[in-house]
Amino acid sequence: MVLKCKSKQAIIFLMYLLIVDDDQDFCQNLKKVLSEFGEIFLAGDIKSSYKILETRKIDLLIADYFLPDGNGLELIQLSKKKMTQQKSILMSGSTTKEIAIASVNMQISGLIEKPFAGTEIKKMIKELFKTSGIEINEKDHEVKINKLRFSLTPTEFKIFKYLHDHCESRVSRKEISEKIWGDVVISDNVFDTHLGNIKRKMGPYSEMLTNIKSVGYSLDCLNPTEQ
Repeated sequence: MVLKCKSKQAIIFLMYLLIVDDDQDFCQNLKKVLSEFGEIFLAGDIKSSYKILETRKIDLLIADYFLPDGNGLELIQLSKKKMTQQKSILMSGSTTKEIAIASVNMQISGLIEKPFAGTEIKKMIKELFKTSGIEINEKDHEVKINKLRFSLTPTEFKIFKYLHDHCESRVSRKEISEKIWGDVVISDNVFDTHLGNIKRKMGPYSEMLTNIKSVGYSLDCLNPTEQ
């Protein structure tokens, strides 16, 4: 699988997906919905799935629970024995408590109940394959973004880590201040100085840290492009 970040907001997935469901129309429709993620194979039962799994390294297996010759959990379990890093999503038109518990015990990557919107499963897939080129060393207050390594002061590190923990979300100045300084009131100048120092130390990756006035700050953690 190749996973690239073409721009700050555009993620390109090039991978192999296998959709297993005995409803052929459903499979074809789901294939169209997920076509942006890579090459997609279809199967109607466990037996035909094996033939594909033997010849292809499938990155994501999407299987319905109810199959003509078994169930999706059995298929995912067998497939993961061969490909331990494989991600999996189990679909079910009736998600019982037993299915949910079994999915957790088997460490299924995702569980989605039919019917579902295309946007819902696409969001789930993006979350499963979301990666970060950012490494955080809490002991030494160091951050590594790809090959760039830099040190932060204790306060700067707390701010950076809070933004990283809320990756892709907009966090208000007030929220950050309350989290870092608690009840202590700080001036806008002090806050801006810390943020400015962080952006300066981020060097070529400074654009990953953005601010929309009256909305908040955001750290774009998704696959920062090599500089």
